[in-house]
Amino acid sequence: MEQSSFMPRAPISSLDVELERMICSVRELEARISDEQLAGPQVRAAFARMFPPSAPFRPSIRKLAEIYPVMRIWLNQNDTALSPHSSHRITMTLASTVYSDSEDTIAAM
Repeated sequence: MEQSSFMPRAPISSLDVELERMICSVRELEARISDEQLAGPQVRAAFARMFPPSAPFRPSIRKLAEIYPVMRIWLNQNDTALSPHSSHRITMTLASTVYSDSEDTIAAM
């Protein structure tokens, strides 16, 4: 099996359970992308289905600040076309681009 490109050096065993679950879930999605040949909007939709709007932005996830830049890079590498948010905050960019429903976007923010 090919090594995941999503946070390959993250110390999984020493992380908070929610953070570990999130990283492992993105890695699982990465395998699905390859197996099912998902692209762009399909990747974004799969990510949004995998994580309820507030999940990626919980305090336990925010403890690992590097997750957001890595998540943005990973999503961009998978052609999700992230749109910069006017606040220039990476969490706002992720929330407003990944979750297309306005209620979901508000919940994520």
